[in-house]
Amino acid sequence: MKRAISVLLVLAMLMLWVPAGALASPEGEGTLRALSAGEESAVPSEKEEAAPEPGEETDPVLMAETYTSGDFSYALSGDEATVTAWSGSGESLEIPAALDGHPVTVIGPQAFQGNTNLEEVVLPASVTMVDNLAFRDCTALERISLPDSLTSIRYNAFRNCDALTEITIPRGVKDSGGYWFED
Repeated sequence: MKRAISVLLVLAMLMLWVPAGALASPEGEGTLRALSAGEESAVPSEKEEAAPEPGEETDPVLMAETYTSGDFSYALSGDEATVTAWSGSGESLEIPAALDGHPVTVIGPQAFQGNTNLEEVVLPASVTMVDNLAFRDCTALERISLPDSLTSIRYNAFRNCDALTEITIPRGVKDSGGYWFED
C-alpha cells in the first residue's frame, strides 16, 4: 500500500512539472506522447507576444514603417503615401501632392490630431481619404479645402474642431465612418 501511494505521489509531482501541452499528440486528441529531445511544446511560452488587448492600437498605418519628408511623416502602401504626422507650426498648410515622389492619397488616422496652430488646410487633388480622427482636436482650424477626388471621410475626422466654419464635402464622398464632426 505504501508503495502504491509513493508511486502516485511521484506521478502527481511529475504532472505538475510537465507543461500542459507537452504530452499532446499532433495525431489527435486523447493520444499522449513524450516530447523528443529538442522538440518544443505546443504550449505558447511567456516569451511569445500576446494578442493586443481590446482598445490597443492595431491600425496598420500607425504600425507601419514611417518616412520623413520635410515636416511630414508618412507611411507607404505600395507606392502611395499616407500622411501620418506633421511637425510644422504654421497656421496655414498646403499638403503637397507627393512626398519623395510618392503620391499622397490618404491623410492618416490622427495625423494632425491636437494641432492647435492650424487655421487653414488645403488637401491636394491626389487625396482620396481622410482617415479616422485625422484632424481631431485641431481647435483653431477654421477652413479646410477638400478635393473633388475625395471619396471617403472616416469616423470623427474633424471631431472637436470647434472653430471650423468653412468646409465643403465633395459629391464623390460615398464611404464614411459617420460622425465626422462629433463633439
